[in-house]
Amino acid sequence: MYSTKPAVTRNVLASLRALGVIIAIDDFGTGYSGLSYLGSMHINLLKIDRSFVAMIAEDESTTDLVDVVIDLANRFRMHVIAESVETEWQKNYLLNKRVVYQQDYLFAEPLPLQAFLSCLVSPAVSLAQRRCCRFTTTGEYRRETKKRPAARLNSHCQ
Repeated sequence: MYSTKPAVTRNVLASLRALGVIIAIDDFGTGYSGLSYLGSMHINLLKIDRSFVAMIAEDESTTDLVDVVIDLANRFRMHVIAESVETEWQKNYLLNKRVVYQQDYLFAEPLPLQAFLSCLVSPAVSLAQRRCCRFTTTGEYRRETKKRPAARLNSHCQ
């Protein structure tokens, strides 16, 4: 949600929070999701943009910026979600920084809504796997040509 009047945005977000809605900034660090929202909008979740996650490599000299984003979120008592986690190295690096919410093909491909719901009730799927399920809101598979790991949650959710 973006408004040219910050007071209107704050009031709407406060009303949503009062209803129990969790407020998140998606793709933090890009577009309209900048620093000005962190202190004034009382955000619950900060989703780190894929460009920052991509900086996490085995050469730790490239991680300074992602570390700053995680530290900022922690200072404002926000939960952090990392998108586009594609390697075990990235996953473990983020876990060591207490970023427990992670998503991308390392865990599961996007699922249509019905497959996602089946996945949630499948006895073959562990609780840990259920926590990293994601699906597209259109109910369509998103196809990409990038090679992905073979063993994923999706194999249990057909």
